[in-house]
Amino acid sequence: MRQDIYRRFAQVLVSVGADLRPGEAAVIQAEPDHRELVLELAGACYQAGARYVWVEYEDPALERIRAGLSRREYLSQTPDWVYELRRAYGADRTCVFCLRTPRLSPEGDGPELRAVRTGEMRSREGFQSSVAGGGVSIVKTVVPGPDWAALVFPELDREAALERLWERFVSICRLDRKNPVAAWREHQRLLGRRRERLTALNLDSLELEGPGTRLSVGLVQGGRWIGGCAENTRTGGAYVPNIPTEELFCVPDRRRVEGVVSSTMPLNHGGSLIEGIRLEVREGRVCGCSARRGAGLLTTLLNTDEGARYFGEIALVSVQSPIYQTGRIFYDTLLDENAVCHMALGRGTPGVLEGGYQLSPEARARAGINDSAIHVDFMIGSEELNVDGVRRTGERVAILRKGDWAL
Repeated sequence: MRQDIYRRFAQVLVSVGADLRPGEAAVIQAEPDHRELVLELAGACYQAGARYVWVEYEDPALERIRAGLSRREYLSQTPDWVYELRRAYGADRTCVFCLRTPRLSPEGDGPELRAVRTGEMRSREGFQSSVAGGGVSIVKTVVPGPDWAALVFPELDREAALERLWERFVSICRLDRKNPVAAWREHQRLLGRRRERLTALNLDSLELEGPGTRLSVGLVQGGRWIGGCAENTRTGGAYVPNIPTEELFCVPDRRRVEGVVSSTMPLNHGGSLIEGIRLEVREGRVCGCSARRGAGLLTTLLNTDEGARYFGEIALVSVQSPIYQTGRIFYDTLLDENAVCHMALGRGTPGVLEGGYQLSPEARARAGINDSAIHVDFMIGSEELNVDGVRRTGERVAILRKGDWAL
């Protein structure tokens, strides 16, 4: 029944998301329930000239089976060949599509499951290192499912909730337009125009004030604003890392963030919720933290490595975003971070600097770009958030007022 939606979605993911070029290979990471969409996506890749499509099905139940039944000493181990496989397809002329369905884990996030996920994160380090040069288009999106729908629309029965979620998702992703690809091109153009205005301001810092937030965020000197698309350094083309996307973001100088920042929406991290986040920051480093729910998980994230206590992203999103205007919390970062402003703990992208991907790790650190094994976004925006920019001349510029663009 949703075949036409799958076809339109696949066209957007391939043409706009990955900007797939003839001769490239494609990797599709998906769940078993996504099979119908995967088939449409593979077909769209081949129609665009892909030389090969590799599908990697990942059943989210398997990690919990492993956590419950595997010997403890094996929990965080992953065979070297998994590392090498991911490193190899990251080093090839490849684009990667990551599909997943959000969900919550009723049994929580115990130490065994955390060990499994730590091992899985390490197994992806080969891929991360091979794509660090920016030459692989990685496109992330979500696919509606019944459990997620029940979470977003708890007042409806499961069938009606799933139908309502698909309706919202189709609209958010512009799949209901006469020509979805053309609609996305226009959206990219509008985001690009505002992105250029922000970069032209040559901002030294941002000043944020809202409920539970009073924060100064110094920006990487010479950094540009990013959003709407990213540049593939191998092809020179533009691709869209997240579908949907409404954000414009820059990279904080890891040494120049001061104050207090609080979340305004729940964070679903690996199926576990963290709510009511409050972070105290001094000289860029989180020195105090609390949460109404999931405080232990928040502490675990902050203790991942030294860089996990510093920031890698500050993103601006107007409350006029079609995602925010649905009036729903989606309990998934990909959608919720494109509803309101957000920040990210952990790794920052070197793409904020011209030629940044060619910089050594030491040069990136000197520029103030944070490095970490994690990149965890959390939402801080609302209709009460005001953001001012401070230019390098000292002039203050209104950027957001009551959560909407003032620029």
